[in-house]
Amino acid sequence: MKALGICIVLSVGLAQAEPAVPDAVWSQAWLDQAYLSRHQALTQAADVLASATSAFCQRSDAQQLDVVKQRWLDASQAWRAMDGAPAEPMVQERLGRKIDFRPTRPNDIEAAIAGGEASNAATRGLSAMEYLLWGDAAPAEQLNQLQQPARCAYLLKQAQS
Repeated sequence: MKALGICIVLSVGLAQAEPAVPDAVWSQAWLDQAYLSRHQALTQAADVLASATSAFCQRSDAQQLDVVKQRWLDASQAWRAMDGAPAEPMVQERLGRKIDFRPTRPNDIEAAIAGGEASNAATRGLSAMEYLLWGDAAPAEQLNQLQQPARCAYLLKQAQS
């Protein structure tokens, strides 16, 4: 019984211990091994998405649309990996809202397309592109909508930003 009491006293002391604060070596290793590679993957995926979107706007057909959708999925996945491990600048700049605002607001996006200006976070980034690429129309109708110069220009602007 006395041994059980000692174990309880010792475990209470451990339960109240402060978590270890990462030191500079750990922080540098995290940057080198996790963060930077995720950042590079996101940058590369965003560049490929912008190129595919540009090609689509020059030749808007179903095959090119499928390519852009796949590049969007790649960029979205790269963003999710990056967003899952935010560093201080990402948090301070509120990049999550700027890159992938949720929930998507179709009415705001439509107003931005009509006005030619992405005025707020809800009208920009991956979520705006997702709405333009998939929307709520049948695939053939979505392609027809994207063949409108203003919509394709807006899609390209989002891919390039």
